[in-house]
Amino acid sequence: MVYGLCRGVYIAIFEKHCPNDNRPRSAITAAREWFEGKKKLPEVKNIILNECHAAARELDCNPAAQAAARACGQASACFHMPTHSLGLAFYGAAAIAYDRVGTNETAEIYDKIAAEECAKMEAALKAAAVENEPNPTE
Repeated sequence: MVYGLCRGVYIAIFEKHCPNDNRPRSAITAAREWFEGKKKLPEVKNIILNECHAAARELDCNPAAQAAARACGQASACFHMPTHSLGLAFYGAAAIAYDRVGTNETAEIYDKIAAEECAKMEAALKAAAVENEPNPTE
C-alpha cells in the first residue's frame, strides 16, 4: 500500500513539478527491491536515506513537490524506522493539499483535505490488514 501511494499519487505530483528529477522514484524502487530481497541494503541505503531527502531540501520554493518528495522519502525509509510511515501520511496529505489548492488557503481548507486523505489511507490500510496476523511487524 505504501509503495502504491508513492508510485501513484505522490510521484505524479513530484514529477509534474520536477519532470527531470527521478530521485523520489528511485528511492521507492530501491526500497521495494530491498523489501523483496532483490537487493542488499548497502546497495540501496544511500538512495533511500539521502537522495530523496536531498531532492526535498532543494524545493523550498515548491511546497507541493517538496511534500511529495518527503512523503516518498519517509515511505522508503520505513525499513530504517517503522514510524517513518507517519511521515508518509503527513507529507502525503500536504502534497495533495498544496497541489490541489496552492499555498494561500486557510488552515481549515488544509485540515479538511488532510483529513480526507488520511481517511483514504486508513481505509486502504484496513482493507490490506490481516486479522490476527501472527507476525505483525514483519
